[in-house]
Amino acid sequence: MGVIDAAQLLSGAADVCRPMLEKKHNRLESDSREGIALWGNTEMLLQVLINLTVNANRHTENGVIAYRIADRSEERRVGKE
Repeated sequence: MGVIDAAQLLSGAADVCRPMLEKKHNRLESDSREGIALWGNTEMLLQVLINLTVNANRHTENGVIAYRIADRSEERRVGKE
C-alpha cells in the first residue's frame, strides 16, 4: 500500500492492454491530470484496470475504451459553499 501516481497507473494498464485491443480494432484513451495521487496497492489496482479492459474489449469492436481519473474534491468544496 502506498501513494500511486494516477497517470502512471493508467499508462501502465494501457501498455499491457493495447496489443489485445488492437486485435479487435479498438482504441484505448487514457485521461488523468498530472499530480493526481491515489492511495492503494499498485498491483491490485493495475489488475482491476486490466480486468475491466479485457471485459470491455470482449464486448466492443471498432470502438473506444476510455480510462479517466479526475480529482472531484474541488467539486465537493464548491458545492458546500
